Amino acid sequence: MMTMRSSTLGTFKLAAFGLGSTILLLAPAQAQEKDWDKIAAAAKAEGRLVVYSVDSSLSVRSNAKLFEQRFGIHVDVADLRGGEARSRMMAEQVANRPVADVSIASDTVRSAPADVAALYVKHPPLPNASRLPAQFADDGLLTVTNLILYGLMMNTNLVKPEDMPKSWTDVLDPKWKGKFLSQDPRTGNGTNTTLNVLNAKFGLDFVKRMAEQKMVYTTEINVGERRIAQGEFSGFFGISLRNLLKLDGLPVKGVVPAEGGPFDLNVMALVKGAPHPNAALLFMNFLLSEEAQKTYADNGSVSVTGAKSDVIPAHMRFIQEAKLLGRSDPLGQDKSYALMTEIFK
Repeated sequence: MMTMRSSTLGTFKLAAFGLGSTILLLAPAQAQEKDWDKIAAAAKAEGRLVVYSVDSSLSVRSNAKLFEQRFGIHVDVADLRGGEARSRMMAEQVANRPVADVSIASDTVRSAPADVAALYVKHPPLPNASRLPAQFADDGLLTVTNLILYGLMMNTNLVKPEDMPKSWTDVLDPKWKGKFLSQDPRTGNGTNTTLNVLNAKFGLDFVKRMAEQKMVYTTEINVGERRIAQGEFSGFFGISLRNLLKLDGLPVKGVVPAEGGPFDLNVMALVKGAPHPNAALLFMNFLLSEEAQKTYADNGSVSVTGAKSDVIPAHMRFIQEAKLLGRSDPLGQDKSYALMTEIFK
């Protein structure tokens, strides 16, 4: 399936992956730097790429601009919802007219292996993937870009510092009944992730007792955050803590209880039939660079390589230092939805 044209640089037709474009493949380790220069040259010749992103932060667009400045390659970023991105890419694959080169999605895409196989292909080794810690090692298909940390958002006018939850079990106190806003835990979101992780930590009784707390659900995160700031509720359960950046100056405080914060992952992948495959590879490698990872941290995410931000407010830098409690099993999503639907009625 692959023919080598020299001992240091190989080329192969993407038909090996079910594609039709030509991509440069990295050779053995001792020649990778030289080979990557050739991939970069091919990427510049392609001149552009298209990214479908479900990351709601500014990180992807900010990094796209940095990439353009660095390499002179234009990046079109389409901000989509998860289901919308899947439907669009699936339709493009059926028509054999793919538009996107790179997909950035939630790690929950792993819960649908058939979709992953239909939409993405394996990529050759990314030099910057060596910067990833072992627990997030690149599998050559779905590569982690950043972590989204969840916790509590509390109203500082209503809740004194000494009354802030110190442990996740503190939120079970009857005094919080009806005073937490959340997303609907029966669907995929930060509240669902938080409860799944806490179920693994404390057991099912914790989840059942949280149902007794009668949280109020919202589908509008931006509106919900303002409701906390305005004092309509004491806190938001399972909020993405990077959202605090846009609320700076309002009477809200992020809290990561002592046990740590649940988290989700975003992953990137090379799209099957990518029209600009070399530019896609160059961009994917760039997203793992120190510069790009710092951009994720600057926008309130947790860098997957440990990069830190020196521009976010000092009182919000706890997000980068917080203990990680765990994440939901992306392969167990259907069971999770069924369980939460049974408990939260």
